Amino acid sequence: MQKLQGLWQTQHDRQLMGEIIGSTMIWDQEFNHEKSSLKVLANGTYQMELMGSLHKATFEEPGSLKWSDGEVWVKVR
Repeated sequence: MQKLQGLWQTQHDRQLMGEIIGSTMIWDQEFNHEKSSLKVLANGTYQMELMGSLHKATFEEPGSLKWSDGEVWVKVR
């Protein structure tokens, strides 16, 4: 989880998504979402629940998350 720590934005339009601290995604205030828990699955992918749906992502160096819905987040810092 260490490599996920920090601020994330979308690759497409650079919209700030929020910050991952520990195993928690703290959404940018624009989204008005509750915090989401992240966990690592056995195959090394990450899983997050958001509004009742499960989303999975793979991490790619140097710092991007490719989500199961097709969205790509890049690490800001």
